[in-house]
Amino acid sequence: MRRIWALRPLLAPETYSRGVYLLLGGVVGVPYVALAAVFVQAIRGNGGADIAMFVLLAGLTIVVGAGVAVLPASRALAITATRTLLGVELPEPEPDSATRWDVRRRVALWYVASVLTGGAMLMLVLFAVPTGLGLCAVPFTDSATAQELIRRTPASADGIGPSLATIAAGLAMVLGTVYSVAGAGAGLARLAPALLGPTEADEIAALRRRERAAAARNELARELHDSIGHALTAMTVQASAGARVLERDPAFATRAFHHIENTARAALEDLDHVLGILRANDSGGNGPGTALPAAAPAGRSLADLPALFTAYPADRVEVTLAGDPVRVPAAVSREAYRVAQEAVTNAVRHGADGPIMVSITVSDKHIRLEVDNPRGSASRPGTGRGLLGIRERIALHSGTVTAGPSGDRWVVVAEIPWEGQ
Repeated sequence: MRRIWALRPLLAPETYSRGVYLLLGGVVGVPYVALAAVFVQAIRGNGGADIAMFVLLAGLTIVVGAGVAVLPASRALAITATRTLLGVELPEPEPDSATRWDVRRRVALWYVASVLTGGAMLMLVLFAVPTGLGLCAVPFTDSATAQELIRRTPASADGIGPSLATIAAGLAMVLGTVYSVAGAGAGLARLAPALLGPTEADEIAALRRRERAAAARNELARELHDSIGHALTAMTVQASAGARVLERDPAFATRAFHHIENTARAALEDLDHVLGILRANDSGGNGPGTALPAAAPAGRSLADLPALFTAYPADRVEVTLAGDPVRVPAAVSREAYRVAQEAVTNAVRHGADGPIMVSITVSDKHIRLEVDNPRGSASRPGTGRGLLGIRERIALHSGTVTAGPSGDRWVVVAEIPWEGQ
C-alpha cells in the first residue's frame, strides 16, 4: 500500500492537469521577467543614475502587475481555470462580489502565488526534464562528450556501473520534477478555496438570495393552492348541485354549468399568470435573487369577494363588507382576498353543511376578516396547508390570525394592519 501511495502522483491525472495550470502561470510570468530584465539593463546602462527611468519602469511594473490582478473579470477567469485544471470545486461567485476591494485583494494574492509558483515550476521543467532525458540517453550515445561524462560518473557503493548511474540520475531528475509539480499543484489546490472561495459577505448574500427564492416559491405555491383549490371546490359543488336537479330544475342546472365555466376561466387566468411568472424567472427575466412580482393578478381585491362566492349556492356563503375597500392598498387588499377565499374553500371542503359567514371590516388602521362556519366531522381532516398559507400571508404584512373551534363552529379571524402603507 505504501508503494502504491508513493506512485500515486505519477499516475494521477490531476498531477498533469495541475502541471498545465502551473506552466500557464509560469508563461504569464514571462513578460514580468522580461520587464525586470529591461529594468535592470536600463539601470546598468545609465550607471544607476537615471532616476527618471528607474521610477518610470518601477511604476510600469506595479501598474501592470497590480492592474491585471484587480480587474473584475480576473476572479471569474481564475475560478474557471481552477475548476478545470486544479480540480477544485468552487461555488459561483456573487454577481457584485468582483467589484469589492477585499475580493480583489484576495484575487491579487492568488494571481501572485500562481505566477510565482508557476514560474518556479516552469524553470524546473525547462531545466530538469531535458537534462534528465539527456542523461538517460548518454549511455546509448557514442560521442566523445557522452563517453567522457560516463567515465567521470562515479559508480555507486553497490557496484552499479557508470552507465546505470547516469540513467538513474536522469530518471531521478525527471521523477523529481513530476513529484515537485504534483506537490506545487496540490498546494495551490488547497490555497484556492481560501483566496477564490466565497467570502463572509458572499455567504450572507447567497443566504439572502436563497431566502428570497424560497419566499417566492412559497408565494407561488400559496397562489396555486388557493386559486386552483378554490376553483376545484366551487366547480365540484356546482357540478354536484346541477346533476341532482338537472331533470326537475333545468334552469338551475344551466346556471350551475355557467358558474362552472366562469370559475374554470378564472382559474385558468390565475394559472396562466403564475406560470408566466415561473417562465420569466427561469429565463432570468427577474435577475438572480430578485423578488418575483405579485403572483395574484392585479384584479383580485376585496371588492371582488361578493362575485367570488356566487359559484356557491345562494344560501351557502353570506358576505358582509363594512367600510370602503377601495382605500386599502392593492397588496393588502389582494392578500385579504386570498385569505377569505382559502378560508371559505376550507369551510366548504371540511366543514358541515350550513351557512358560511364572511365578515370584513375596513377601518383606518387595519382590516378585520372573520370566516365562521359549522364544524365538520373528524372523518374529513385537512392537510393543514391552507391554514399555513393563511398564516404566511398575514405574517408578510405583520398581521395576526387565529383559527380554531368555537362551540360547534369553526372560526378564522385575521387582522391585517395597513395604516401608512
